[in-house]
Amino acid sequence: MSDINKPNGSNSTESAEKIKKYSFLVVDDDERVIRSNSRVLRLAHKGSEVRSADSGNRAIRIIEEGYIPDIIISDLSMPNGTGKDLYDWLKINSPELADRLMLVSGGIEGGIIGGRHIQELKAFIKEREEANRFERKPVSVVKLKEKIALILSVREGAEAVLSEDEPESDQQG
Repeated sequence: MSDINKPNGSNSTESAEKIKKYSFLVVDDDERVIRSNSRVLRLAHKGSEVRSADSGNRAIRIIEEGYIPDIIISDLSMPNGTGKDLYDWLKINSPELADRLMLVSGGIEGGIIGGRHIQELKAFIKEREEANRFERKPVSVVKLKEKIALILSVREGAEAVLSEDEPESDQQG
């Protein structure tokens, strides 16, 4: 298709430059969940990078190696480092990433998960729900996209406030 047929004389290069690319880290001990969430993120945010980890400990190693994701989606209950362990580590070692963490869980049955009592986890889940950073599994594609959009909009809003040197973008309504 030629550029003549495109509105305002825009070309595909200009359109490609306007697409914001993000980086994601998907953390889950279920490979099917990793594949599914990664596919949704790649389709919804074309050109974005999606990495994965099968535990909170592996996610920590990926971040320590220098990967700084825009969003982290993590299961709460996993062997070898839970989502809560990841959150606690982020709060201490990379506080700016802690608010980029969205937790998901299919439930917290039983008495102890990852050495933590259920009451402690329930209080943590309530705190994360109030911050719009928690969702119960299974998470629908629509709900996942909504949560990601919310976290990204909050993050980009904060960056816009911090960056007074950049001009506001023209938005058509």
